[in-house]
Amino acid sequence: MTTSGDYIMIFLMGLFGSLHCLGMCGGLMGACSIKFGNGKFAFTLFYNIGRVLTYISIGVVMGLFGMGVLRSELFIFRDILPIVVGLVMIGVGLDMVNAVPARLKHRLASILPRRAIDGFITRRLKAGRSPALFLGALNGLVPCGLVYAAAMKASTMGGIVPGALVMAALGVGTLLPLLFVGALTTNKHFLKRRRLFNTLSAIVLIALGVKALYFVLVVSGAHAKHVM
Repeated sequence: MTTSGDYIMIFLMGLFGSLHCLGMCGGLMGACSIKFGNGKFAFTLFYNIGRVLTYISIGVVMGLFGMGVLRSELFIFRDILPIVVGLVMIGVGLDMVNAVPARLKHRLASILPRRAIDGFITRRLKAGRSPALFLGALNGLVPCGLVYAAAMKASTMGGIVPGALVMAALGVGTLLPLLFVGALTTNKHFLKRRRLFNTLSAIVLIALGVKALYFVLVVSGAHAKHVM
């Protein structure tokens, strides 16, 4: 069951996980800003708008996919999707607090296209001037646990618009921290709280995963027995 509170939790997940985003994308965004935007705020703004638009597009695709699965006549798919989503969200949350074995993380990372996407953006840096919106949109495709978790959540929302709103909530949550990436990465007090913010983001994510599992395994199961 999805409530308006889920959107707020996704927003908070993005906000608290902003330092994770700074580590993943901050350096690349800073390099693009210096190369093409002379470090101007306008470039950073449009870069991040492009990133958020990519997230929203992912939400549309995942919302459409989930809508098809949830309306499917194959009950097994409808039952399995929320379970998979819950497990993925819990797994990403545990990974954020370093509770996932390093060997497993390495194997999962090896199948993700991060190097290819980073390499393409780097080539654009060397090739010449590129629009901020375009580079930001590419950055939105960089493999990221928070994005994967939110995308999985979007697939359970039952429609294109709710799916897009989930990803928009994540994007807006990360927007302000990444707009001021330079100031934040030099703020010692903020950096000292990095682990705390990361943990808060992980807690929100795990809570959403547990909620998804609870609803499908307990609430839906009890309802099915009552109907029978």
